[in-house]
Amino acid sequence: MTVIALERIGCQVFHVSPSLNTRDMFDHPTIAEAMKRAKFVVDLTGLLHESPSQKEHLKNVRVLILNFGDVSDLDHLVVSSGVGRRARTLHELAESSQAFVLTSDMGTHLSIDLSNAYCDDDTGIVTQPGEVSKWPAGIFRITPNPKATKGEILITPGDMILEARHIITAPVRLEIHKGHVVEILGESNDANLIRTQLESQSQPNLAYGIDNVSLGLNFVRGDKGTNLFDHTRLGLGQGQYTAGWCSVSVGTAVTVILTNTSATFDSQTVIDHGELCGNMQPDLYEKTAAGLSY
Repeated sequence: MTVIALERIGCQVFHVSPSLNTRDMFDHPTIAEAMKRAKFVVDLTGLLHESPSQKEHLKNVRVLILNFGDVSDLDHLVVSSGVGRRARTLHELAESSQAFVLTSDMGTHLSIDLSNAYCDDDTGIVTQPGEVSKWPAGIFRITPNPKATKGEILITPGDMILEARHIITAPVRLEIHKGHVVEILGESNDANLIRTQLESQSQPNLAYGIDNVSLGLNFVRGDKGTNLFDHTRLGLGQGQYTAGWCSVSVGTAVTVILTNTSATFDSQTVIDHGELCGNMQPDLYEKTAAGLSY
């Protein structure tokens, strides 16, 4: 169906079968020749951007990688330029702010010094030659200085562990000092799952460090809060892209998705109790498409 849809909008589709030993997709003569003539490429393999010579071959091409493997129901996805608008707003706020803070009524208070922090996004939008993006997407990411994060996170029922596709049923508290998780408080199976995943990481020196904090930007149709323990809530990017939800990545093995936190740049709140607010809110099209009433 995807190939048929691409052909209908005017794309020239190539079917290629690279050897299992192929390390560089651009060694395939059909692909190499197509890249010389293309201005925009839709990659259904996800392999072009992993090729060693991708910078040379893609410098004049816009590339969109389509990946449907982690999306349970594409009918729920709202496709809109609003994702790009929100990402630009957050970049501007991050550049002009000194601190980013996550809070919740249950006790989360995580602060990040934005000095020397690196911010990027995945929006699924490519506008300039040389850009590569994936879709579905919809995330703004803050990668802080290694020692610039402190505070505590209270993970509450309904929050999620992305890698385990697991919904939390019992509270777990993470205490963070100088960018590292120094204490995991809780005796539940949820707490033990987090401990086990952190302990099993292949790079122990990075296991407990806060790698990044991200904000979801993409709206989905339907009520994301109807049932806290409904696994369909993990659908879009396993929950990571859902507008208003925040994610904290610890090391390389644990990403905690917080569904009811507030996010603030200095004094400007962009997420309030798991919902976008202010100029981050959806436009009329997005409200209608997502069935939103606010």
